[in-house]
Amino acid sequence: MELRTDRIVGRAALAASVALALLLVGTIAWITASMRGWLPSSRAPYVAGELIDVPAAVYRQTPFTIVLFARSNCGACESAVPFHQSLVTLVAGRPNARMVLVSPIADRAREVTYAGTLGLADAAVIPWPTPAPRVRAAPTLVVVNDRGVILAVWEGAGTEDEQRERMKRIGELLGH
Repeated sequence: MELRTDRIVGRAALAASVALALLLVGTIAWITASMRGWLPSSRAPYVAGELIDVPAAVYRQTPFTIVLFARSNCGACESAVPFHQSLVTLVAGRPNARMVLVSPIADRAREVTYAGTLGLADAAVIPWPTPAPRVRAAPTLVVVNDRGVILAVWEGAGTEDEQRERMKRIGELLGH
């Protein structure tokens, strides 16, 4: 009887140790993500017709603004660089539109360099607003009008076909 009790106690102790280890790893991951300023939001994703949750100065300058939520240390963002460069080219020279980069990375110089690889000027790099936007994935593209109303939104880098569809839709929105 004593041997059986010892086994039960041993298994319970092992299960408790594993649970504690998983909790510790999860807590460390959560703290690390929060320190980087990039936590998935528990709120609903952006939806067309709603207002975007960034300062009005981001979108009031032109009839249309493409807001790119991305960061320089993101693999998906890096893989989407050619697509984002194409968007910058699409917007370039249009008086009715602009594109900005909103990033949670505190190192502004690093993000300005990243924005430069996309073809964006330093002024197009917007500091992470407080309270934090409800963006859930990187990269996320949001097209808004000059009142901040979301016209279209896409999460993630997307496949080449998806990127072509996004480009077509954005061109339509901008009156291409």
